[in-house]
Amino acid sequence: MFENEYLYFSFQKNFREQPNDQIGRYDSRDGNLYTAQIQWIEIQLPDGTTQKFERGINLGHADHSENLEDPQFNICCLTICPLNEELQVTGLSDRVSELGDSALVIFNTEKFYDTIEKSISDMGMKCEMRPVKYYTYKEHNGELSLFHKDVEFSFQNEFRIIVGPNLKGDISVPVPGLKSMSFILESTRLSSLRFHIARTPPID
Repeated sequence: MFENEYLYFSFQKNFREQPNDQIGRYDSRDGNLYTAQIQWIEIQLPDGTTQKFERGINLGHADHSENLEDPQFNICCLTICPLNEELQVTGLSDRVSELGDSALVIFNTEKFYDTIEKSISDMGMKCEMRPVKYYTYKEHNGELSLFHKDVEFSFQNEFRIIVGPNLKGDISVPVPGLKSMSFILESTRLSSLRFHIARTPPID
């Protein structure tokens, strides 16, 4: 990926259809567009009588969710590394390092965004990109977007890029000049990462 200067975008269905794993790569709720908490259920018994189940009494958690049946887009998941005033990475979860042995650290984000938008446009597709918002699926009522994930995954601090329409499955998106705007680092060293800005010397 780094050597050949491209990014890998997984088909969105792959995130939902794989069993949830402890590392946090897969999420069976990814792509939910609506969630409502069920407060009660009433069923009719064979003898014609009804029985009511109420949340907190004789009914545990239950919710109703809706999602696209045939999503035609791909996702690339990045992690936002928060920086303090000294440009030191701070508040990054140790669990991020479990997602892979190496990390692609993008330091020239503006150039990166411009480059990848152009590549996606050249491929005949459109993209949206922004930070993911996290919600609690056992409490949320209402609409969601493709940029929502359950709070269980908040350790990822995800910045998501969505590309589509696409019917072909996983894709690779060229990022010309990727080596000039990023570098590879061992994931376990991310928390100790600190950036230094080179000042332009004054012109005499």
